[in-house]
Amino acid sequence: MKEKSVPAFRKFLAQFQYVLVILLLIATLISANVIASNKTGTLTKNEMTLLTVVTVGGPLI
Repeated sequence: MKEKSVPAFRKFLAQFQYVLVILLLIATLISANVIASNKTGTLTKNEMTLLTVVTVGGPLI
């Protein structure tokens, strides 16, 4: 009986870990003030140049 329950428990742990990672990613995105990416949506050099700052009151630069 134990042999059948071990794979089920491992599957449960894998699913739990997956859900936990997703929840942590969502929490990180919610707490982010700025999310920046290049035109393809990727960050390539870990550097970015600021071209425009837009606020509720309008553009600053």
